[in-house]
Amino acid sequence: MHSLDGIAYQDNKKDQPERTPILLVHGAGSSHLGWPAIFRHMHARHVIAVDLPGHGESDAKQLETIEEHADHLLAFLNNIHMDRVTVIGFSMGAAIALEMLLLQPELFSKAIFLSYLPHPNFDTLLREYSRGIIESSHFVKQFSNLLFGSEISQKKRDQVSASLSDGDQLYHDLCAIEHYQPRFPKTSLTIPTLWAFGEKDPFIENSQQQIIRESFFNPTIQEIPKAGHMYLWEYPDIMLCDITNFLGEERHQR
Repeated sequence: MHSLDGIAYQDNKKDQPERTPILLVHGAGSSHLGWPAIFRHMHARHVIAVDLPGHGESDAKQLETIEEHADHLLAFLNNIHMDRVTVIGFSMGAAIALEMLLLQPELFSKAIFLSYLPHPNFDTLLREYSRGIIESSHFVKQFSNLLFGSEISQKKRDQVSASLSDGDQLYHDLCAIEHYQPRFPKTSLTIPTLWAFGEKDPFIENSQQQIIRESFFNPTIQEIPKAGHMYLWEYPDIMLCDITNFLGEERHQR
C-alpha cells in the first residue's frame, strides 16, 4: 500500500502507460478490500484502489458528505499527476464518482457506476440506528443480511462483512449517500457511462433510471438478474467481463 496526503491506496500495473488508468472507489463502511481481487488486479490495466478517508488504512479523517469525498479524491488525483482516468465506483463510491464527474468531467474518459442510482433508500436502517433501536453490531449485521440476492458461500459473506465492523462509520456513510443530491447540467453529458445494479438490490429505486437517461447521452444500464447489492461478489467473473467489454481497448491520451 502507498499513502499520500492521508489517503492509502493500492497501485497495480504501473507498467501500462498506454492504457487509461482506472480508479476504484469502494462502498460504505468498507475499504479497497471491498473489491474482489480480480478487479484490483485487472489484466493489462493500471488500477488504483483507494481507501477513502476514515476507512481502511487511510487517516481517520471524518468526511461528512459525498461532496467532501469527491473534492478530496480530485485533489488526490491531481497530486499523483493523473490527467485522465476511468473511474469505477461501487455504491457510495459510485455516488462519489458521480460527483467527481459532475465537478470535473474533462478528467474522465469513461465512468462505471455499480449498485447505485441517484437517491437510494436506506431510510428504515438509518432511522432505527439513529434512534438507538438497534446496537452497532446488530446494525452492521442487519445491513450485511440485505446485501446478497442469491446463494453465496458463507466464506464470501464473512469476507464482505468483515470490513463492516464499524457501525458508526457505516451509519455516517449511508447518511452521506442518502443526503446526496447530484446537480446535473441542463445538457446531457457525453462521457460514456455504464450503470449496473442487481435485480434484488433493496436500496435501488428503479424510477431513477429516467434521470440517468436524461442526464447522460446513451448510457448503458444493466440490471443483473437474481443479484443483490453485492453482485460483485456473487458474480465477479461475469461483472469483470461486462466491465472489460465496456472499457474496450481505450488508450491513454495526454
